[in-house]
Amino acid sequence: MGKQVVIMTTAYLPHPDANGVCASNIANEFLQRGYQVSVLCSRQRSQQKEEYIHGIAVYRVTTPLVEERAAKNAFGSLLLLRINRAFHLPVYPIDSLLFLFRFYRKLRSLVTEKSIDTIIAINNPLEGCLAGYWVKKKRENSKFCIFDVDSFSNKVDGKYIGGKLKFRLHRRWEQLLFPQADAIIAMETHEKHYNTPFYDPFKEKIHFSNFPFLITRNLKAVPSPPSLDQKYSGVYLGTFNTEYRNPKPICEAVTLIDDFYLTFYGRGDALPLIESYARETSGRISYGGFIAYSKGQEALEQAEFLISIGNAKSEMVPSKIFEYIAFGKPIIHFYSFAGDPVLAFLGRFPLALAVDTNQNVEENAGIIKRFIETNMGKRVDHAMIESVFLSNTPKYSVDLIEKSLE
Repeated sequence: MGKQVVIMTTAYLPHPDANGVCASNIANEFLQRGYQVSVLCSRQRSQQKEEYIHGIAVYRVTTPLVEERAAKNAFGSLLLLRINRAFHLPVYPIDSLLFLFRFYRKLRSLVTEKSIDTIIAINNPLEGCLAGYWVKKKRENSKFCIFDVDSFSNKVDGKYIGGKLKFRLHRRWEQLLFPQADAIIAMETHEKHYNTPFYDPFKEKIHFSNFPFLITRNLKAVPSPPSLDQKYSGVYLGTFNTEYRNPKPICEAVTLIDDFYLTFYGRGDALPLIESYARETSGRISYGGFIAYSKGQEALEQAEFLISIGNAKSEMVPSKIFEYIAFGKPIIHFYSFAGDPVLAFLGRFPLALAVDTNQNVEENAGIIKRFIETNMGKRVDHAMIESVFLSNTPKYSVDLIEKSLE
């Protein structure tokens, strides 16, 4: 592969989503190796169309207005969003053909103007994968890699689309895109799915990595043991959803631990539930809002305990758990079924507590109480974390990309 790389993703810095963080970590690793790196991503109307961030050229394509309004919970936007998605169902999960065309047109111009020879599409968005597919068809000498963070067809049921229909809709994109890709980097947790017969024609180009969230952090020194009146602080950062990532079991347990203070950051339909518990606990449970990425990192740095919620009935691992692990702090993970894939990773992390939400809430509260009292102020050494979770380092993923595109 050459030294000009473009990486496509959804929301990027300074306000990235999980895939944008993934793209940023990979982009920085490429930059450190001497590559010229560009990022093509989605744009909110308040953002610049082009800028340099940490030495990386960032180009943005404006998202559909209905999507932007829905993200802000604007009046009537959710109804319009549902109508729009129903209209686009034949090309699901594409929400706007115009956005798809703009994304492709911008990629095509970047590849031509900057002589880019390596195209990396983070999935999602699908628009990036399709744009890369079309450019690859026209420029056969270019290299095209799909970094399949979210998996096309190994997904949980949607809120409005059932699992079987969602599977068929995504499978057709695999049938279109995979033959054209030079490399497909899939997540290790989906390896069983990719070992099914459908993927036999692509086995030589499918490789396995993991969410590249493990970066070196300048963590504070281990503090002194807490005093008797110490207040324990926990932070949950991410999505909270009553259907597949429900915060209720956390709130029930924290309610019974008098000296534990928990703040939720993020968004989701469970916000009324969190606000109800905030009133019940006189503020020990609180909602800090949907905050910028940098503010979220600060919140994780300041908290003593990092709180995680496992997805309901899914092989997908929330990428946030690897961001937590990178901080080296005690993690309390709430899971609802024995097959939660996060459990296997936390089993290798010495400062982790897995809480089964099917068990008695009073017993769980007691277990959590003992855990926070025992592990307050403790940290796991970063060198140890990196040796255990090597495939979660950006270096590992970029090594894999380079080797697979030789």
